[in-house]
Amino acid sequence: MQEFLASTNFTVIFISLIGIKFLFETYLKIRNLKSIELNKNAIPERFVGVVTEEEYKKSIVYNIDRIRFQIFTALFGAVVLIIFTLGGLFNFLAEIVVSTTSSDVIGAVLLGLLLLIVEQVISIPISIYSTFVIEERHGFNKTTTKTFVTDMFKSLLISATISSIIYATVIYIVVNLGDNWWIYAFGAVFI
Repeated sequence: MQEFLASTNFTVIFISLIGIKFLFETYLKIRNLKSIELNKNAIPERFVGVVTEEEYKKSIVYNIDRIRFQIFTALFGAVVLIIFTLGGLFNFLAEIVVSTTSSDVIGAVLLGLLLLIVEQVISIPISIYSTFVIEERHGFNKTTTKTFVTDMFKSLLISATISSIIYATVIYIVVNLGDNWWIYAFGAVFI
């Protein structure tokens, strides 16, 4: 019974923290939207002579689109995180890793890489919409499909390389450097 209550408490805390983070960030974005709406008809003094009225109005519309899309992507990310955590995907991936290696360091790197790949795959539709719809609508998209795909793979490769080094270093420190591991891990990550 205590295990159930502990897991229930964790679940409530987990969802609450995600909700609080989402609500706070959304509140700030909505404040930003309201500020943009209030000031959309007059170019701020510091930009007078730097941008034309037409450029300013275009930037207003672009910023409104971007902020609304950011709110959507934040909500989407929160929902995906909750579903994957409570739905067991993270556990499933961890079990796969545990069954393939007995090394803590290799296991941490593999789990981190699996999560990175899952995150990248999930973010593809969002990136496509951002690049080929929003940016295109406002005349900022110079990206071809080939460049988009190439950049996506380069980003994944760079992220995987850097993340693997960080995961391996931190897990090695945790396993081998005793009670003060957190001091060494902090130092290693920020070097």
